[in-house]
Amino acid sequence: MYFNRSTDGVCPSGWSKGVSSCFKMYELRRHWNEARTVCQKDGGDLLTIRDECMTHHLEAKILDGPYWIGLSDQKEEGTWRWLNESIMLVYKHWGPGQPSNHQTTGHKEGQDCAEIGSQKFKTQWNDADCNKAHKFICERLATPPSTDGAVVIFGIIMAVAAVSGVIIAAIIFGPRLYRSIRQTTGNSKATLPMTFDNPAKDSVQKA
Repeated sequence: MYFNRSTDGVCPSGWSKGVSSCFKMYELRRHWNEARTVCQKDGGDLLTIRDECMTHHLEAKILDGPYWIGLSDQKEEGTWRWLNESIMLVYKHWGPGQPSNHQTTGHKEGQDCAEIGSQKFKTQWNDADCNKAHKFICERLATPPSTDGAVVIFGIIMAVAAVSGVIIAAIIFGPRLYRSIRQTTGNSKATLPMTFDNPAKDSVQKA
């Protein structure tokens, strides 16, 4: 899963705002693959640590580790990859002598999953047996901010602006319009209709 660099958005309940996304510390103890399944069910995946800034952000939160992170060489021994292989392993923070791929009795496949927060290595990474039950850190994208509130506010602003425009127009042009109407009405009353003499009435008076 790809986690962008934007810090905009809202983290779900129970998740914390990280440097570039939302993250959650799980106190459950699971094998690496099981831990990843839990993260995926929660809409994310195991944490990708991209730079020193993210390491510092986690420093005070992983004191009671170790925690699984989303780094392993299960696909190809010695080639460590993040779960999203498009994110190159440029930033590395291995502890001294790590990854060691230490093989133990009954686990000849070695150590193929990365952990952080161990008592020995603190914020540095260490490779460990993927079948160990560790706590883990999940990461997911923040939810984009809702635009509903913005739309409502914009509508209110536009309505207020429209009403204000009508009021201002009435204040500016109202008196002029009123004077124009009065002047037109006055002119109509002053102009009387023309009258014509009635010839029949004159002839009657003369007779």
